[in-house]
Amino acid sequence: MPQRPANYDRELFLRMRNRWSIGSPIPNHKLKWNTSNLPGGNWDYPDASRAERRAIWERHRDHALGFLWFLQNDEAVPASLRETAQRYGLARDEFGDNGHFPWEMYVREARRLVGRYVFKEQDAAIAPGLLRAPIHRDSIAITDWGMDSHSVSMEMVPGSRREGKVLLTELTRPAQVPWRCVLPAELDNLLVPVCLSATHVGWGAIRLEPTWMHLAEAAAFGAALAIEQGVLPAKLKVGQLQRRLVERGVMISFFNEFTPDLSASWIPAVQFLGAKWFFASYDARPDDPLDPATARIWAGITADIATGRHRHLEEARWAEIYPAAGGDKGMVGRQLQGVVKEAYAARSLPLERVDAVSEAFESGDGVWTRGDACRFFYALLGGAPAEVGRPGQASAVEAPR
Repeated sequence: MPQRPANYDRELFLRMRNRWSIGSPIPNHKLKWNTSNLPGGNWDYPDASRAERRAIWERHRDHALGFLWFLQNDEAVPASLRETAQRYGLARDEFGDNGHFPWEMYVREARRLVGRYVFKEQDAAIAPGLLRAPIHRDSIAITDWGMDSHSVSMEMVPGSRREGKVLLTELTRPAQVPWRCVLPAELDNLLVPVCLSATHVGWGAIRLEPTWMHLAEAAAFGAALAIEQGVLPAKLKVGQLQRRLVERGVMISFFNEFTPDLSASWIPAVQFLGAKWFFASYDARPDDPLDPATARIWAGITADIATGRHRHLEEARWAEIYPAAGGDKGMVGRQLQGVVKEAYAARSLPLERVDAVSEAFESGDGVWTRGDACRFFYALLGGAPAEVGRPGQASAVEAPR
């Protein structure tokens, strides 16, 4: 059982009445206890010295142990809760070399980069004119956790939670994290995948370990590619990095059709084009027939990318640039190639690339799916055509071996 700390503060624990609980069960007859936060006790941590950070750590440790002692012994606590709390203490089989208390404090948020793009609340919410979060042409990772913030002080307006406490699960949507967020504004040779550029609320969607691992993997691919090409990371062509990521199964766009065990010929293309304004929602619909309106939209985007004029798409609304797409009338390969050539010719682009890519696809007379078309446009933009599946046939979906 924990002992009462020397700096025990009963008045503080009385003010924490809305957090009086002993946690929820986890395996091995243990509890996870996530209610002993010390709002405001972390404010000095980001800029503190090593010694000052140690003092902050000790204060948080004493606060957690003191709160547990309070729940076990104070008469202000209901008897049933005291009885439950008295059955628990620090785990005997954990951290035996530190009094059974963790060595490290969970630092949820401290100093962060101010990069070439700041990931903010709006980047993880539905964007104007879209049915998804904003699209970033240089996306290297995704988020899928709700934006949230723990209490930042003990202040509380009557009838509300403590100051700073938010859980934006209904507002948050899966988001793309731009490559610019890991690049410092003033340095070209540094990548920062964990303490990356984000606001306090935006950070709530990024701060989970799976997202950190995702970002670190993407940054590692970027560093390796920069070394291969003999350029600084900030000078890397992000499209080349994105192709390397998607062709190795790293997600840079979220879609409702994706599951961890999914393997299909259209995946790299759809992932890549998900960062190029091909989709106004989280529905890729790769097995639906390609309709003429969508074909014209995608051909126009591809031609804009080829001319370097596509950057305006990030700031504009989908409906203000292209007409609504839809319908179930499918197109065959020759029709799509004609539409692409029209878009290229309208922008004075050479047609040789279109002809070369067309030769790599067996057009046939079958109706192309959206997935087929994505593979075509991906190849047109420099990606490797997937060898699995033939245009005009349904995409093969199988578990990876």
